Amino acid sequence: MNSRPCLAFVAALGLGGVLTGQAGAETVPPTISGTVTVDVTIHLVSPFISEPGVICNLTISTTDNPVGTPQYATVFSDSQVGVVATLNGSIATCKMDLPYEWTLAEPGSDLLAVTYSASYLAFDPYRTASHPFPVIAMPANGAVTHFSVDTKL
Repeated sequence: MNSRPCLAFVAALGLGGVLTGQAGAETVPPTISGTVTVDVTIHLVSPFISEPGVICNLTISTTDNPVGTPQYATVFSDSQVGVVATLNGSIATCKMDLPYEWTLAEPGSDLLAVTYSASYLAFDPYRTASHPFPVIAMPANGAVTHFSVDTKL
């Protein structure tokens, strides 16, 4: 029985090392790590009270679909972080740092999607804004990638 097609499929899914059929030979997809930092300045234009406050969320994601693998072999990776904003009058600010570490079969062709949201937590009026940044190429291993934005709530 030839197990190579099954082993190649497991490798495409990024599920760890796969023996290639040669003694001691192993293929392991690379691990890519880094940090995404986002600074959000929120101009509060709606009537608001300071409690319960404003929160910000950051989501980063990538889809790894190695060349030559079936579409169903796509592996989705994402990470999220949330923080409470610092309020100063009608300005709220959030600084979010999100480290990531993903095993990606094709990091050179993968893209990084970054989305932030800001929300005013009062029930009346409840306000939220969520926006993506432009999608970028996967940063080099160990990179710190910075975004900053001004928005209104």
